[in-house]
Amino acid sequence: MKDKPSLTENTKRLLVIPPIAIGLVILGLSARNPRDPARTERNESARLVRVIEVPSVDLIPRCVGYGTAKPTIVWEAVAEVKGEIVQLNPIVKKGAILPAGTLLLRIDPTSYYFAIAENQANISNLKAQQKEIEVREENFKASLKIDRQSLDLLVSELARLQKLHGSGSISQSDLESQKRQVLNQRAVVQTQENALRLIPVEREALAANLDLHGARLDEAKLHLEQTTIRAPIDGRVASINVALTQFAMTGQVLVILDSIDAIEIEARVPVQRIYPLISGKNRLSVFAELNSSKIFASFGIDAVVRYQAGDTSTQWQATFKRFSETVDPQTRTIAAIVEVPNPYAQAAFGTSPPLTKGMFCEVEMRGAARPNRLIIPRSAIHGDLVYVVDAEHRLQMRRVEIEFSQEGFVSIREGLAAGETVVITDLIPAIEGMLLKTRIDTERTERLIAEATAASDFK
Repeated sequence: MKDKPSLTENTKRLLVIPPIAIGLVILGLSARNPRDPARTERNESARLVRVIEVPSVDLIPRCVGYGTAKPTIVWEAVAEVKGEIVQLNPIVKKGAILPAGTLLLRIDPTSYYFAIAENQANISNLKAQQKEIEVREENFKASLKIDRQSLDLLVSELARLQKLHGSGSISQSDLESQKRQVLNQRAVVQTQENALRLIPVEREALAANLDLHGARLDEAKLHLEQTTIRAPIDGRVASINVALTQFAMTGQVLVILDSIDAIEIEARVPVQRIYPLISGKNRLSVFAELNSSKIFASFGIDAVVRYQAGDTSTQWQATFKRFSETVDPQTRTIAAIVEVPNPYAQAAFGTSPPLTKGMFCEVEMRGAARPNRLIIPRSAIHGDLVYVVDAEHRLQMRRVEIEFSQEGFVSIREGLAAGETVVITDLIPAIEGMLLKTRIDTERTERLIAEATAASDFK
């Protein structure tokens, strides 16, 4: 096999000349016949967007929370005396609704009847002893008077005998005998006086005993009353923990009643949602008065409670009562407590059930109206910017200051004017100055106004 001949360096240089020459010829021809590059006219296309004209409304601030219904009063029938259950009202069943004053049960009262009789007998005995002391006191006084007179006579006789003894008419023994009689009589008088002085002490002791047995009698009568247990409130039986013939111990919970005059719901709501409900003038000034009812009444918060069961929704007008004392550190929520009065009276058979314990409810609260507020949908906020359409139908990015936000809208404090056109379409990308074609979303505007003014009666 023979090797191919290799090109020399000169030959390689000669091969480069033809392409260069061809390029120079083309360049010369282009210079003799110059032509402008073709120009293509391009029309700017407008982006179609949905917009609203910023409305000015009397804004009703609202917030929603959730909680479980419970009775305002849970009354426990606690046995204050012990004994056998001798009567249990047959209508006292779990879930039964009972009017105030209904007999629930009776505990055996026999031992308390005995205690009453015993104390009454003791009191009668003590009163008889008081009369005896009065008679004894009169007797002591009469006897003391006689004994004192006898003493006076003996003393007079002693004085006479002493004179006779001085003249030698009587013996010394006769004089000594008279002295002994005087001393004996003095002792008798002293005994009577001592007995008379003890009378007030005995009277006080009897009076104390009389008070003691009087108190025991009152206690026995009270225990007798406590053997009969009646419902103190209109309520619904929540629990029965005793049966007929069972023995009830003191302190045992026998029956539990839930009040039916009102139902409370502790709705957990985010703390930041509470602030818009309370007007600025009330946030601090009302707390100068240490009066809970005045403080919370001044907030002017209305409420409604809703319960959803399947496709059926029931609602009750409620009264805002108070806030709980603490904020949950995990959820940063606070309990707003509202009350529904007479939940059973508001019930309608087949259409509206009563609000009862254990229902998990939605609670919506609203504060006093704030006039002339500018509102836009929350979706129209991009950070702190709002997309505004200017007079030339171009996009303008406007910085705004938000007063507060609600579920579906925000209230604008600064940066917008009523009637300005705001884009509610999510523009991607959003370029300031871009041309826009607008379509006013009337339906969204109407829903926005209805939501902000609560025109739909809490939805």
